[in-house]
Amino acid sequence: RFVARKIDPRKDAAFLVYSSGTTGKPKGVKLSHYNITSNILQLQAAENYILTWDWSRTSEGIPLRDPGIGGDKVLACLPFFYIYGLTVLVHSPVYSGVTTVVLSKFKVET
Repeated sequence: RFVARKIDPRKDAAFLVYSSGTTGKPKGVKLSHYNITSNILQLQAAENYILTWDWSRTSEGIPLRDPGIGGDKVLACLPFFYIYGLTVLVHSPVYSGVTTVVLSKFKVET
């Protein structure tokens, strides 16, 4: 049987993701529920809420499409086990209702 456990959203781990190791070796980073929700809200504010599920908003200089006929899409081409990939390409689109198109493999042809 499932037993619900009490958690502290500010302290308890929600995800264990990996840093890129820019200042040393790559390492695991514990993210709390609070970290994730705070970061999603920061992203939405920074992007001025322009990505929508129904094209009801747009950036300056880009014509507004007919709302209700589709919506914005995000191309996810980064691994989800890194902080940026998980937050920006998985959680933020789910929060805003935007479609995520997952690129299964990234290979640069020369």
